[in-house]
Amino acid sequence: IIFNTRDITVRKVAEDAQRMSGEMQALSENSPDMIVRLSPDGKFFYANPVVERITAVPRAGLKQKKLSEVQFNAEIIHFFEEGIENVKLTKRKYEGEKTLPTVDGKRIMQVNVIPEFNKNHDIETILFVAHDITQRKNIEIEIEKKNKDITESINYAQRIQSAIIPDTKIIKQYIPNSFIFYKPRDI
Repeated sequence: IIFNTRDITVRKVAEDAQRMSGEMQALSENSPDMIVRLSPDGKFFYANPVVERITAVPRAGLKQKKLSEVQFNAEIIHFFEEGIENVKLTKRKYEGEKTLPTVDGKRIMQVNVIPEFNKNHDIETILFVAHDITQRKNIEIEIEKKNKDITESINYAQRIQSAIIPDTKIIKQYIPNSFIFYKPRDI
């Protein structure tokens, strides 16, 4: 009996990694979020289709170009540079909200800037994920305004009621064993 065996562990790990990479690529390509992967010195490795839709700069020409070589709006370049510097200094994920100029006007974005490390724990690439939250923010602002209007209306009603109710000293003068329990419902 002859056994001919070969260790294919490395090949299987590589196949799994390639499959996972392909799945991640498909997710990025179909994501509604802007996804960009840059080197620590600002060179583009990847940009999904949303980048082109937001900036009107063809994404095909971005790969391997530096930020300074791309015809982005100055605010967008500053956004990327600021994210890179923040992650390089802290070596940690950065989250925040940023207003960015887009083809459709100013948009409020929920931004995640994520460092990706190599085996030596040096930053290899920096992943930018920006989700448009403009509509949600506009709704929040509208709700805050309506709450303010309602509160102001209730306060005004309280002032009117306080002006109408006679002073308790006058009432006590004519009805000594009396009291007024005055407590506005919402304020």
